Amino acid sequence: MSHLDELLRDGLRRATDTVQELPADQLALRLQARRAATGSPAPRTSGRPRALVAALVALAVTTLGALGWAQADRDARTDVVVDEPSTTTITSPTTAAPPPELEPQPPVPVAAPPAGAVEQWAPGWYRIDGPSLPALSGPAVWFRGELHVTAAAVEPDLDATRVFRRDRDDGGWSELPPVQLMGAVLVAAGDQLVAVGEVGFAAPPLLRGWVVLAEDGSGWRSMGTVRPEPTRASGSYLGPRLVWTGERVLDTTGAAVLDPVTGATAPLEVPDEERLVLTSGTTVWTGDRAVLATWGPESGDAWDALGRLLGELPPADDGSLGEVPSGEQPVRAAVVAVDGTVLAVAAPPWSGTAAARRLPPGSDRWEDAPSPPAAPLVGEVNLFTQCRSWLGNAGSSVLSLGCNAVGSRAAELRERSWVAVGVPELLGASTIDTVDSSEHAVTIRLSVPPPPELFAGPADVLLVWVPSP
Repeated sequence: MSHLDELLRDGLRRATDTVQELPADQLALRLQARRAATGSPAPRTSGRPRALVAALVALAVTTLGALGWAQADRDARTDVVVDEPSTTTITSPTTAAPPPELEPQPPVPVAAPPAGAVEQWAPGWYRIDGPSLPALSGPAVWFRGELHVTAAAVEPDLDATRVFRRDRDDGGWSELPPVQLMGAVLVAAGDQLVAVGEVGFAAPPLLRGWVVLAEDGSGWRSMGTVRPEPTRASGSYLGPRLVWTGERVLDTTGAAVLDPVTGATAPLEVPDEERLVLTSGTTVWTGDRAVLATWGPESGDAWDALGRLLGELPPADDGSLGEVPSGEQPVRAAVVAVDGTVLAVAAPPWSGTAAARRLPPGSDRWEDAPSPPAAPLVGEVNLFTQCRSWLGNAGSSVLSLGCNAVGSRAAELRERSWVAVGVPELLGASTIDTVDSSEHAVTIRLSVPPPPELFAGPADVLLVWVPSP
Protein backbone atom coordinates (compact mmCIF):
# COMPACT_ATOMS: atom_id res chain seq x y z
CA MET A 1 0.00 0.00 0.00
CA SER A 2 1.39 3.43 -0.93
CA HIS A 3 1.73 6.22 1.59
CA LEU A 4 -1.07 8.13 -0.20
CA ASP A 5 -3.40 5.15 0.12
CA GLU A 6 -2.66 4.94 3.85
CA LEU A 7 -3.45 8.64 4.35
CA LEU A 8 -6.74 8.35 2.46
CA ARG A 9 -7.72 5.24 4.41
CA ASP A 10 -6.96 6.83 7.79
CA GLY A 11 -8.87 9.99 6.85
CA LEU A 12 -11.96 8.05 5.87
CA ARG A 13 -11.87 6.06 9.05
CA ARG A 14 -11.46 9.16 11.25
CA ALA A 15 -14.43 10.78 9.49
CA THR A 16 -16.68 7.88 10.49
CA ASP A 17 -18.15 7.70 13.99
CA THR A 18 -17.48 4.71 16.14
CA VAL A 19 -19.83 1.89 15.15
CA GLN A 20 -22.17 0.83 17.94
CA GLU A 21 -24.86 -1.81 18.10
CA LEU A 22 -28.41 -0.32 18.35
CA PRO A 23 -31.03 -2.61 19.93
CA ALA A 24 -34.17 -3.17 17.89
CA ASP A 25 -36.47 -1.62 20.51
CA GLN A 26 -34.48 1.64 20.57
CA LEU A 27 -34.48 1.76 16.79
CA ALA A 28 -38.31 1.35 16.80
CA LEU A 29 -38.73 4.19 19.31
CA ARG A 30 -36.57 6.52 17.22
CA LEU A 31 -38.52 5.74 14.07
CA GLN A 32 -41.84 6.20 15.89
CA ALA A 33 -40.78 9.61 17.19
CA ARG A 34 -39.62 10.58 13.69
CA ARG A 35 -43.00 9.63 12.19
CA ALA A 36 -44.89 11.58 14.88
CA ALA A 37 -42.87 14.71 14.14
CA THR A 38 -43.84 14.77 10.46
CA GLY A 39 -47.54 15.72 10.92
CA SER A 40 -49.97 16.70 8.18
CA PRO A 41 -49.00 19.59 5.86
CA ALA A 42 -50.63 23.00 6.35
CA PRO A 43 -53.50 24.07 3.98
CA ARG A 44 -52.31 25.52 0.67
CA THR A 45 -53.09 29.17 -0.18
CA SER A 46 -53.11 30.93 -3.50
CA GLY A 47 -50.94 33.78 -4.66
CA ARG A 48 -47.41 33.91 -6.15
CA PRO A 49 -45.73 35.58 -3.14
CA ARG A 50 -47.14 33.03 -0.80
CA ALA A 51 -46.16 30.25 -3.20
CA LEU A 52 -42.60 31.57 -3.30
CA VAL A 53 -42.46 31.78 0.48
CA ALA A 54 -43.91 28.30 0.76
CA ALA A 55 -41.32 26.95 -1.68
CA LEU A 56 -38.48 28.49 0.31
CA VAL A 57 -39.89 27.14 3.55
CA ALA A 58 -40.31 23.71 1.96
CA LEU A 59 -36.72 23.78 0.75
CA ALA A 60 -35.48 24.65 4.22
CA VAL A 61 -37.60 21.97 5.83
CA THR A 62 -36.46 19.41 3.30
CA THR A 63 -32.83 20.26 3.92
CA LEU A 64 -33.22 20.07 7.69
CA GLY A 65 -35.17 16.86 7.34
CA ALA A 66 -32.45 15.30 5.20
CA LEU A 67 -29.84 16.25 7.77
CA GLY A 68 -31.99 14.78 10.51
CA TRP A 69 -32.51 11.55 8.63
CA ALA A 70 -28.77 11.30 7.88
CA GLN A 71 -27.93 11.79 11.55
CA ALA A 72 -30.55 9.27 12.62
CA ASP A 73 -29.33 6.79 10.06
CA ARG A 74 -25.79 7.27 11.34
CA ASP A 75 -26.99 6.58 14.89
CA ALA A 76 -28.81 3.44 13.73
CA ARG A 77 -26.02 2.12 11.54
CA THR A 78 -24.62 -1.25 12.57
CA ASP A 79 -21.88 -1.77 9.97
CA VAL A 80 -19.49 0.39 7.95
CA VAL A 81 -17.36 -0.72 5.00
CA VAL A 82 -14.57 1.56 3.85
CA ASP A 83 -12.97 0.71 0.51
CA GLU A 84 -9.35 1.68 0.17
CA PRO A 85 -8.78 3.61 -3.08
CA SER A 86 -6.97 1.92 -5.95
CA THR A 87 -6.12 -1.26 -4.09
CA THR A 88 -7.39 -4.80 -3.86
CA THR A 89 -6.81 -6.32 -0.48
CA ILE A 90 -6.93 -9.74 1.02
CA THR A 91 -6.92 -9.85 4.79
CA SER A 92 -5.80 -12.85 6.73
CA PRO A 93 -6.26 -13.27 10.48
CA THR A 94 -3.79 -11.01 12.26
CA THR A 95 -1.89 -11.81 15.41
CA ALA A 96 0.18 -9.77 17.83
CA ALA A 97 3.33 -11.22 16.28
CA PRO A 98 3.89 -13.40 13.22
CA PRO A 99 4.34 -17.09 13.85
CA PRO A 100 7.96 -18.30 13.95
CA GLU A 101 7.88 -19.70 10.43
CA LEU A 102 7.02 -16.23 9.10
CA GLU A 103 9.75 -14.40 10.96
CA PRO A 104 12.22 -12.77 8.55
CA GLN A 105 15.41 -14.73 8.11
CA PRO A 106 18.52 -13.08 9.56
CA PRO A 107 20.59 -11.28 6.94
CA VAL A 108 23.83 -12.83 5.78
CA PRO A 109 27.00 -11.05 4.73
CA VAL A 110 27.58 -10.31 1.08
CA ALA A 111 31.14 -10.38 -0.20
CA ALA A 112 32.83 -8.64 -3.07
CA PRO A 113 33.52 -11.10 -5.89
CA PRO A 114 37.09 -12.36 -6.11
CA ALA A 115 39.21 -12.37 -9.20
CA GLY A 116 38.84 -15.32 -11.54
CA ALA A 117 36.01 -17.15 -13.25
CA VAL A 118 32.77 -17.68 -11.34
CA GLU A 119 33.31 -21.44 -11.16
CA GLN A 120 36.31 -20.71 -8.92
CA TRP A 121 34.37 -18.65 -6.35
CA ALA A 122 33.71 -20.00 -2.86
CA PRO A 123 30.07 -20.72 -1.88
CA GLY A 124 28.07 -17.71 -0.68
CA TRP A 125 26.51 -14.42 -1.78
CA TYR A 126 28.34 -11.79 -3.82
CA ARG A 127 27.40 -8.27 -4.83
CA ILE A 128 28.29 -6.78 -8.20
CA ASP A 129 27.37 -3.17 -8.90
CA GLY A 130 26.13 -2.70 -12.45
CA PRO A 131 27.49 -0.20 -14.96
CA SER A 132 26.88 3.28 -13.56
CA LEU A 133 25.11 4.97 -16.46
CA PRO A 134 22.54 2.77 -18.22
CA ALA A 135 19.49 1.06 -16.78
CA LEU A 136 19.93 -2.65 -17.41
CA SER A 137 17.37 -4.79 -19.21
CA GLY A 138 16.98 -8.45 -20.03
CA PRO A 139 18.69 -11.45 -18.47
CA ALA A 140 22.26 -11.56 -17.18
CA VAL A 141 24.36 -14.13 -19.03
CA TRP A 142 27.62 -15.85 -18.03
CA PHE A 143 29.81 -16.44 -21.07
CA ARG A 144 33.33 -17.82 -20.81
CA GLY A 145 33.31 -17.19 -17.06
CA GLU A 146 32.40 -13.50 -17.40
CA LEU A 147 29.11 -11.71 -16.81
CA HIS A 148 27.37 -9.98 -19.72
CA VAL A 149 24.38 -7.61 -19.40
CA THR A 150 22.38 -5.43 -21.79
CA ALA A 151 20.86 -1.94 -21.64
CA ALA A 152 18.73 0.19 -23.93
CA ALA A 153 20.69 2.48 -26.20
CA VAL A 154 20.52 6.28 -26.07
CA GLU A 155 20.21 8.91 -28.73
CA PRO A 156 21.01 9.05 -31.53
CA ASP A 157 21.31 5.26 -31.85
CA LEU A 158 17.89 4.27 -30.45
CA ASP A 159 17.61 1.21 -32.70
CA ALA A 160 20.50 -0.49 -30.89
CA THR A 161 21.15 -2.35 -27.63
CA ARG A 162 24.20 -1.68 -25.48
CA VAL A 163 26.18 -4.67 -24.15
CA PHE A 164 28.54 -4.64 -21.15
CA ARG A 165 31.08 -7.24 -20.04
CA ARG A 166 32.54 -7.57 -16.56
CA ASP A 167 36.21 -8.53 -16.58
CA ARG A 168 36.86 -11.64 -14.51
CA ASP A 169 40.22 -10.40 -13.25
CA ASP A 170 39.87 -6.74 -12.30
CA GLY A 171 36.06 -6.67 -11.93
CA GLY A 172 35.72 -3.61 -14.17
CA TRP A 173 32.97 -3.11 -16.73
CA SER A 174 33.74 -2.52 -20.40
CA GLU A 175 31.30 -1.81 -23.18
CA LEU A 176 31.23 -4.06 -26.23
CA PRO A 177 30.15 -2.76 -29.65
CA PRO A 178 26.38 -2.20 -29.60
CA VAL A 179 24.00 -4.71 -31.14
CA GLN A 180 22.13 -2.95 -33.94
CA LEU A 181 18.81 -4.44 -32.82
CA MET A 182 16.17 -3.11 -30.43
CA GLY A 183 15.55 -4.95 -27.18
CA ALA A 184 18.20 -7.56 -27.92
CA VAL A 185 18.43 -10.56 -25.58
CA LEU A 186 21.61 -12.59 -25.05
CA VAL A 187 22.08 -16.34 -24.80
CA ALA A 188 25.29 -18.36 -24.40
CA ALA A 189 25.23 -20.92 -27.21
CA GLY A 190 28.23 -23.14 -26.50
CA ASP A 191 31.32 -21.19 -27.44
CA GLN A 192 29.31 -18.40 -29.07
CA LEU A 193 27.32 -15.48 -27.67
CA VAL A 194 24.10 -14.90 -29.62
CA ALA A 195 21.84 -11.84 -29.51
CA VAL A 196 18.29 -11.69 -30.91
CA GLY A 197 16.20 -8.51 -31.16
CA GLU A 198 13.85 -6.41 -33.26
CA VAL A 199 15.23 -4.87 -36.42
CA GLY A 200 13.99 -1.34 -35.63
CA PHE A 201 11.33 1.31 -36.05
CA ALA A 202 11.71 1.64 -39.81
CA ALA A 203 11.53 -2.11 -40.47
CA PRO A 204 8.32 -4.02 -41.20
CA PRO A 205 6.52 -5.22 -38.07
CA LEU A 206 7.52 -8.53 -36.49
CA LEU A 207 10.89 -8.56 -38.21
CA ARG A 208 13.49 -10.02 -35.88
CA GLY A 209 17.25 -10.15 -36.45
CA TRP A 210 20.04 -12.11 -34.82
CA VAL A 211 23.81 -11.71 -34.51
CA VAL A 212 26.82 -13.60 -33.12
CA LEU A 213 29.72 -12.00 -31.22
CA ALA A 214 33.04 -12.14 -33.04
CA GLU A 215 35.69 -14.42 -31.55
CA ASP A 216 37.81 -11.47 -30.41
CA GLY A 217 34.81 -9.49 -29.16
CA SER A 218 35.41 -6.71 -31.66
CA GLY A 219 31.93 -6.72 -33.16
CA TRP A 220 28.79 -8.64 -34.06
CA ARG A 221 28.32 -10.78 -37.15
CA SER A 222 24.85 -10.50 -38.65
CA MET A 223 23.12 -13.85 -39.22
CA GLY A 224 20.09 -12.47 -41.04
CA THR A 225 16.47 -11.86 -40.11
CA VAL A 226 13.42 -13.92 -39.27
CA ARG A 227 9.84 -12.79 -39.83
CA PRO A 228 7.60 -14.60 -37.34
CA GLU A 229 4.07 -15.22 -38.57
CA PRO A 230 1.61 -13.54 -36.18
CA THR A 231 -0.53 -16.68 -35.93
CA ARG A 232 2.50 -18.80 -35.07
CA ALA A 233 4.23 -16.31 -32.81
CA SER A 234 1.53 -14.34 -31.06
CA GLY A 235 4.02 -13.42 -28.36
CA SER A 236 6.64 -11.87 -30.62
CA TYR A 237 5.78 -8.41 -29.33
CA LEU A 238 6.98 -9.51 -25.87
CA GLY A 239 10.56 -9.79 -27.06
CA PRO A 240 12.75 -12.87 -27.57
CA ARG A 241 12.80 -15.78 -25.13
CA LEU A 242 15.79 -17.92 -25.96
CA VAL A 243 16.84 -21.45 -25.07
CA TRP A 244 20.07 -23.17 -26.11
CA THR A 245 19.65 -26.89 -26.76
CA GLY A 246 23.27 -27.70 -27.51
CA GLU A 247 22.44 -27.74 -31.22
CA ARG A 248 20.10 -24.82 -31.87
CA VAL A 249 18.79 -21.63 -30.30
CA LEU A 250 15.01 -21.78 -29.90
CA ASP A 251 13.21 -18.44 -29.89
CA THR A 252 9.85 -19.48 -28.44
CA THR A 253 8.09 -16.11 -28.75
CA GLY A 254 9.32 -15.81 -32.32
CA ALA A 255 8.61 -19.48 -33.12
CA ALA A 256 12.04 -19.74 -34.76
CA VAL A 257 14.96 -22.19 -34.72
CA LEU A 258 18.43 -20.63 -35.20
CA ASP A 259 21.68 -22.41 -36.02
CA PRO A 260 24.58 -20.19 -34.87
CA VAL A 261 27.14 -22.29 -36.76
CA THR A 262 25.64 -22.17 -40.25
CA GLY A 263 23.25 -19.23 -39.89
CA ALA A 264 20.33 -21.37 -41.02
CA THR A 265 16.85 -20.66 -39.66
CA ALA A 266 13.68 -22.73 -39.55
CA PRO A 267 10.22 -22.34 -38.01
CA LEU A 268 9.61 -23.88 -34.63
CA GLU A 269 6.98 -26.59 -34.95
CA VAL A 270 3.83 -25.56 -33.08
CA PRO A 271 0.85 -27.93 -32.83
CA ASP A 272 -1.80 -25.23 -33.19
CA GLU A 273 -1.01 -22.02 -35.02
CA GLU A 274 -3.56 -20.05 -33.03
CA ARG A 275 -2.31 -21.03 -29.57
CA LEU A 276 -1.09 -18.36 -27.17
CA VAL A 277 0.85 -20.77 -24.97
CA LEU A 278 4.20 -19.52 -26.26
CA THR A 279 3.60 -16.28 -24.33
CA SER A 280 2.51 -17.81 -21.02
CA GLY A 281 4.98 -20.63 -20.38
CA THR A 282 8.68 -20.99 -19.65
CA THR A 283 10.92 -23.20 -21.78
CA VAL A 284 13.93 -25.03 -20.30
CA TRP A 285 16.41 -27.51 -21.75
CA THR A 286 16.58 -30.79 -19.82
CA GLY A 287 19.49 -32.40 -21.71
CA ASP A 288 17.38 -34.32 -24.22
CA ARG A 289 14.33 -32.13 -24.84
CA ALA A 290 13.16 -28.54 -24.57
CA VAL A 291 10.08 -28.39 -22.31
CA LEU A 292 7.62 -25.54 -22.44
CA ALA A 293 6.09 -25.87 -18.97
CA THR A 294 2.75 -24.26 -18.15
CA TRP A 295 0.83 -24.22 -14.89
CA GLY A 296 -2.53 -23.95 -16.56
CA PRO A 297 -4.98 -23.92 -18.13
CA GLU A 298 -3.28 -24.52 -21.49
CA SER A 299 -1.05 -27.48 -22.26
CA GLY A 300 2.68 -27.21 -22.81
CA ASP A 301 4.94 -28.67 -25.50
CA ALA A 302 8.25 -30.46 -25.93
CA TRP A 303 10.82 -30.29 -28.75
CA ASP A 304 14.02 -32.10 -29.57
CA ALA A 305 17.40 -30.39 -29.92
CA LEU A 306 16.60 -29.37 -33.51
CA GLY A 307 13.25 -27.79 -32.72
CA ARG A 308 11.09 -30.66 -33.94
CA LEU A 309 7.88 -31.13 -32.00
CA LEU A 310 7.79 -34.17 -29.73
CA GLY A 311 4.25 -33.66 -28.48
CA GLU A 312 2.04 -31.80 -26.05
CA LEU A 313 2.42 -31.90 -22.28
CA PRO A 314 -0.35 -31.44 -19.71
CA PRO A 315 -0.32 -28.37 -17.48
CA ALA A 316 1.34 -28.79 -14.10
CA ASP A 317 -1.63 -27.45 -12.09
CA ASP A 318 -2.96 -30.01 -9.60
CA GLY A 319 -5.69 -27.78 -8.23
CA SER A 320 -4.01 -27.23 -4.86
CA LEU A 321 -3.96 -23.45 -5.29
CA GLY A 322 -7.71 -23.24 -5.86
CA GLU A 323 -9.59 -21.17 -8.39
CA VAL A 324 -8.02 -18.02 -9.81
CA PRO A 325 -9.93 -15.02 -8.38
CA SER A 326 -11.99 -12.98 -10.80
CA GLY A 327 -9.89 -10.36 -12.54
CA GLU A 328 -6.57 -12.05 -11.79
CA GLN A 329 -4.15 -13.26 -14.45
CA PRO A 330 -3.63 -17.02 -14.93
CA VAL A 331 -0.99 -18.51 -12.68
CA ARG A 332 2.54 -18.56 -14.09
CA ALA A 333 5.11 -20.87 -12.62
CA ALA A 334 8.82 -20.42 -12.08
CA VAL A 335 10.53 -23.29 -13.92
CA VAL A 336 14.02 -24.84 -13.89
CA ALA A 337 15.52 -28.05 -15.24
CA VAL A 338 17.81 -30.08 -12.97
CA ASP A 339 19.42 -33.38 -13.99
CA GLY A 340 16.77 -33.98 -16.65
CA THR A 341 13.83 -33.22 -14.33
CA VAL A 342 11.65 -30.15 -14.76
CA LEU A 343 10.61 -28.42 -11.53
CA ALA A 344 7.71 -25.94 -11.59
CA VAL A 345 6.78 -23.80 -8.58
CA ALA A 346 3.74 -21.52 -8.48
CA ALA A 347 3.16 -19.04 -5.66
CA PRO A 348 0.67 -16.38 -6.80
CA PRO A 349 0.36 -13.44 -4.36
CA TRP A 350 -3.39 -13.88 -3.95
CA SER A 351 -3.02 -17.41 -2.58
CA GLY A 352 -0.40 -17.02 0.14
CA THR A 353 0.76 -20.56 -0.54
CA ALA A 354 3.15 -22.31 -2.89
CA ALA A 355 2.73 -25.48 -4.90
CA ALA A 356 5.45 -27.49 -6.66
CA ARG A 357 5.32 -30.18 -9.35
CA ARG A 358 8.04 -32.16 -11.11
CA LEU A 359 8.22 -33.73 -14.57
CA PRO A 360 10.64 -36.70 -14.53
CA PRO A 361 13.02 -37.32 -17.45
CA GLY A 362 11.17 -38.57 -20.54
CA SER A 363 7.79 -38.53 -18.77
CA ASP A 364 4.63 -36.72 -19.82
CA ARG A 365 3.01 -36.85 -16.36
CA TRP A 366 3.60 -34.31 -13.61
CA GLU A 367 4.22 -35.56 -10.07
CA ASP A 368 4.02 -33.96 -6.63
CA ALA A 369 7.16 -32.23 -5.42
CA PRO A 370 8.09 -30.60 -2.10
CA SER A 371 6.92 -26.99 -1.96
CA PRO A 372 9.41 -24.27 -1.00
CA PRO A 373 8.70 -21.77 1.79
CA ALA A 374 5.76 -19.68 0.63
CA ALA A 375 5.02 -15.99 1.01
CA PRO A 376 1.92 -16.23 3.25
CA LEU A 377 -0.57 -13.39 3.41
CA VAL A 378 0.16 -11.30 6.50
CA GLY A 379 -2.28 -8.50 7.27
CA GLU A 380 -3.42 -6.48 4.27
CA VAL A 381 -1.73 -7.34 0.98
CA ASN A 382 -1.82 -5.10 -2.06
CA LEU A 383 -2.01 -7.48 -5.00
CA PHE A 384 -0.55 -4.88 -7.35
CA THR A 385 2.71 -4.52 -5.41
CA GLN A 386 3.04 -7.90 -3.70
CA CYS A 387 6.31 -9.66 -4.48
CA ARG A 388 6.30 -12.74 -6.63
CA SER A 389 8.30 -15.92 -6.07
CA TRP A 390 11.36 -16.76 -8.12
CA LEU A 391 13.33 -19.91 -8.92
CA GLY A 392 16.84 -20.38 -10.26
CA ASN A 393 19.42 -23.15 -10.42
CA ALA A 394 23.18 -23.42 -10.49
CA GLY A 395 23.78 -26.83 -11.99
CA SER A 396 22.02 -29.30 -9.70
CA SER A 397 21.41 -26.75 -6.92
CA VAL A 398 18.00 -25.01 -6.88
CA LEU A 399 17.38 -21.67 -5.14
CA SER A 400 13.87 -20.45 -4.26
CA LEU A 401 13.20 -16.80 -3.43
CA GLY A 402 10.00 -15.42 -1.93
CA CYS A 403 8.90 -12.36 -0.01
CA ASN A 404 5.97 -11.24 2.10
CA ALA A 405 4.96 -8.44 4.46
CA VAL A 406 7.57 -9.41 7.06
CA GLY A 407 10.60 -10.03 4.88
CA SER A 408 12.26 -12.15 2.24
CA ARG A 409 12.89 -15.87 2.38
CA ALA A 410 15.33 -18.08 0.51
CA ALA A 411 15.72 -21.84 0.47
CA GLU A 412 17.82 -24.42 -1.31
CA LEU A 413 16.46 -27.77 -2.46
CA ARG A 414 18.56 -30.57 -0.99
CA GLU A 415 17.58 -34.22 -1.43
CA ARG A 416 13.89 -33.51 -2.01
CA SER A 417 13.55 -31.09 0.92
CA TRP A 418 13.97 -27.32 1.21
CA VAL A 419 16.60 -25.95 3.58
CA ALA A 420 16.54 -22.28 4.55
CA VAL A 421 19.52 -20.21 3.52
CA GLY A 422 20.39 -16.70 4.61
CA VAL A 423 19.04 -13.69 2.75
CA PRO A 424 21.16 -10.61 1.97
CA GLU A 425 19.66 -7.53 3.60
CA LEU A 426 19.74 -5.74 0.26
CA LEU A 427 17.27 -8.23 -1.18
CA GLY A 428 14.38 -7.13 1.00
CA ALA A 429 14.72 -3.44 0.12
CA SER A 430 14.95 -3.91 -3.64
CA THR A 431 12.88 -5.01 -6.60
CA ILE A 432 13.86 -8.28 -8.28
CA ASP A 433 13.96 -7.83 -12.06
CA THR A 434 15.34 -11.16 -13.23
CA VAL A 435 16.66 -14.41 -11.76
CA ASP A 436 18.97 -16.18 -14.18
CA SER A 437 20.33 -19.71 -14.00
CA SER A 438 23.72 -20.93 -15.14
CA GLU A 439 26.01 -23.88 -14.58
CA HIS A 440 27.81 -22.44 -11.58
CA ALA A 441 25.72 -19.58 -10.13
CA VAL A 442 22.30 -17.98 -9.84
CA THR A 443 22.35 -14.28 -10.77
CA ILE A 444 19.69 -11.92 -9.43
CA ARG A 445 19.33 -8.49 -11.01
CA LEU A 446 17.94 -5.91 -8.57
CA SER A 447 16.70 -2.35 -8.82
CA VAL A 448 17.84 -0.68 -5.60
CA PRO A 449 16.04 2.56 -4.63
CA PRO A 450 18.29 5.54 -3.93
CA PRO A 451 18.45 7.29 -0.54
CA PRO A 452 15.52 9.70 0.01
CA GLU A 453 17.78 12.75 -0.18
CA LEU A 454 18.91 11.84 -3.70
CA PHE A 455 16.72 12.70 -6.67
CA ALA A 456 17.79 9.78 -8.84
CA GLY A 457 16.45 6.59 -10.32
CA PRO A 458 17.13 3.13 -8.89
CA ALA A 459 20.59 1.66 -9.22
CA ASP A 460 21.29 -1.72 -10.82
CA VAL A 461 22.87 -4.31 -8.56
CA LEU A 462 23.56 -7.97 -9.28
CA LEU A 463 23.55 -10.53 -6.49
CA VAL A 464 25.30 -13.81 -7.28
CA TRP A 465 24.60 -16.95 -5.29
CA VAL A 466 27.17 -19.74 -5.50
CA PRO A 467 25.96 -23.00 -3.85
CA SER A 468 27.94 -25.37 -1.73
CA PRO A 469 29.30 -28.42 -3.57
